[in-house]
Amino acid sequence: MKPQILYDNLLINGTLTSSALESGSNVQNIRDYRPYTFVKFAAAGTNYIQVEFGQGFEVNAIAIIGHNLHSISAQFYLEKFTTVWEEIISELIESDNAFMSKFENKIASKYRIKIINSIGKPYLGVAFLGKALEMEYPPDAPRSVYNESIEVDAEISKAGNLLGNIIRFNPIEINHNYSNLSKTFVQNSFLPFWNYAKQLKPFFYAVDLGNNPYDIFYVRLKEESILEMPQSNLNYIDNINLQMIGQR
Repeated sequence: MKPQILYDNLLINGTLTSSALESGSNVQNIRDYRPYTFVKFAAAGTNYIQVEFGQGFEVNAIAIIGHNLHSISAQFYLEKFTTVWEEIISELIESDNAFMSKFENKIASKYRIKIINSIGKPYLGVAFLGKALEMEYPPDAPRSVYNESIEVDAEISKAGNLLGNIIRFNPIEINHNYSNLSKTFVQNSFLPFWNYAKQLKPFFYAVDLGNNPYDIFYVRLKEESILEMPQSNLNYIDNINLQMIGQR
């Protein structure tokens, strides 16, 4: 599958409601871009977060991060409402890392995330629902899907011995170059994304959902990112480089 970028989050525009939440939890946290501020449900069972727009919106992707759905063996659903609730996807998520699902275009004015489990309180950090940007081609080879580094406070003795350390986190960096993109694609599809991303707002990025369904990343552009669009042919952009940093 071609790379997918999910950035235009329709949840920002809708009215959110939910089943019972744990005291102090707020359903609005699902759209605040921060994976560490959770929407935590009050109990196991059948729980949901519903969004209503008042008019029909088309979607073909959903992504989440900052969740415990694998740890509590939860079934994850996305549904749309016309005259009754209709299932769009049903997934038993394989890890507590970021998750994305791409599906055929659906249109409705009301959607809901539904979670069913029997033990443990489910929680979600961030969810995006919308239409994914599909790149025309995979990034240039050879490439690393991602690079993982270490942010650490370490104490080293004068003899060079490690006395102790505190691992803060493991940031992920992605540097992908895309070549020979059509000028039409760049103008109509990529530039609207760039105008969002250049504000250093986060988005979900998946290189190949078909062959690497667990390589989903919640990223933003690096501060030093520059949009360059060289052209050897008026109908094509020679290359565009995406430098991203984030987590999975």
